[in-house]
Amino acid sequence: RHFAAGCRNQFDESCLKPLPGFGKQFYSLEGLKDSRVQELPFCIRILLEASLRNCDGLTNTPRDVEQILDWKNSSKAGVDVPWKVPRVVLQDLSGVPVLIDLSAMRDAVVTAGGDPQLV
Repeated sequence: RHFAAGCRNQFDESCLKPLPGFGKQFYSLEGLKDSRVQELPFCIRILLEASLRNCDGLTNTPRDVEQILDWKNSSKAGVDVPWKVPRVVLQDLSGVPVLIDLSAMRDAVVTAGGDPQLV
């Protein structure tokens, strides 16, 4: 993650939780301790978690988190919120992307000293 000079994600302390057994962490909406979270539709909770995770003080700010939490009012006002797309999945019926993925996997296996025939 990249943060503005002198900034850090202010939600790390309250919302960043360990994922036991995996050595990873995740952002918990419960850490906000805000009753409005339970009233949000599931899809808006996903936006909220992404906003917490990407709160860098530049493109995504605590104000953006508050606007998502206040979805009942901000949605009526047409407020924009930042969204960093973590991944784009496009429909493909030709199978070409799968072949490219398999080819890349074979190359990675060869680079690692393995047998590409296993892929």
